[in-house]
Amino acid sequence: MARSGLRALCAAVLLTALSGFAQNVKGTIDFTTFAGGANVHNVSFTYDPGVSLTLGSVVNLNPTPGADGLLFDPLIKNPTLMVAGQSTGFLSEELATSGPVTSVNVGSAFQSYHLALNSTNTAVWNMANGQNAFISVVPLPFGSAGTSFPVTGNDTDIRGVIFDPLTSQYYYTTAPDGGTGNFGSIVFNGSSFVTTRIASGLFAHGISFDPFTGNLFVNSANHIQQIRPDGTVVGQITTSGDTFDQAAENGKGLLFVASNNGNLFFADYAATKNISTATFTSEQFLDPALDDIAPLSGSGSRTTPEPSSLLLLASGAVGLAGIVRRRLAK
Repeated sequence: MARSGLRALCAAVLLTALSGFAQNVKGTIDFTTFAGGANVHNVSFTYDPGVSLTLGSVVNLNPTPGADGLLFDPLIKNPTLMVAGQSTGFLSEELATSGPVTSVNVGSAFQSYHLALNSTNTAVWNMANGQNAFISVVPLPFGSAGTSFPVTGNDTDIRGVIFDPLTSQYYYTTAPDGGTGNFGSIVFNGSSFVTTRIASGLFAHGISFDPFTGNLFVNSANHIQQIRPDGTVVGQITTSGDTFDQAAENGKGLLFVASNNGNLFFADYAATKNISTATFTSEQFLDPALDDIAPLSGSGSRTTPEPSSLLLLASGAVGLAGIVRRRLAK
C-alpha cells in the first residue's frame, strides 16, 4: 500500500474512533405512558451523527392494567416487555410487537412502579415509588405471584434500583418526581431490603447503569446527572421545564431520557464520555403522558451491546498508527 493510502486509512480509523459514529445509528425505543387507553408503545429512531435525531411513527401495543416501569424479560428470546402496573398491583408481560397480555400480582404492597432485575435474572423487583416502604419480588420465569418485603435502613422510600456489575452492588434513589433525594446501596437479605445512604441532594429519581462510561445516570426535575458509585457528580445536563423520569443508554455513548411533560431528550457523548460535554443534543415532543423508557443496553434491554467496542476501535487505531509509522520509516 502506498504511503498516501496508509495515511488516509489511519486518519479515517482515528477519526471514527474519536467521533464515535461514522454512520447513522438506528434503533427502537419502547416506552410507557401514565394515561390513555394504550399505555405501552414503541417508536423507531434514526440518528445522523451530529446532525439530527429523527423519530418514526408511534406504535401502540395492547393495553396493560396500568403502566409505568418497563424492562425486557431476559429469559425469553423474543423481545418481551415486563410492564409495571402502578397502583393496580400487577406486573404484566407482552411481546414488544404486541400480543396477549399476561399479568401476575406483585404481592401485599399492591404497588408496581419502577422495576429492576436482580443480578442473576431470577426475579424482578417492584418499587412502590413512595406509596409504602416495601419492595415486591416477582420470580422469573414469569408467571407466579410476587412477595412484598419491607425496606429498612437509612432510607425506606425507594424510587429506583439498579445493579452495577463493576462494583457488584445494587444502588437506589429516593427523589420524588421533580425533586432531589438520596442515593445509596441496597441489599436484599431474603427477608428485607436494607439501605445504606451514600449521598444526598442529588436529582435522583430514575437511575441507570451506563456500560460505556462505567458510571451511573440519575435524573429528576430538569436535571440529568452522571455520577460515580460514591455519589460524586462528574457530568450534568440541565434543561428548561422538564420533569425527567427514566433514562436509557445504548452502551455506546447515546442517551435518551423521558420527561413527564412529554419530551424525549437525547445526547451524544460518545466522543467525550461525559454528558456535560456532549457533542450533540436534541429534544422532541413524543407523548403528553410520557412516563418511562425501557433500557437500551445491559440488564433488562432488548440486547446487550458490547460496551468496549469503541475502546477496541480506538486501540486498533493506535495499533494501526504504529504500523503506519514503522512502514513509512522503512
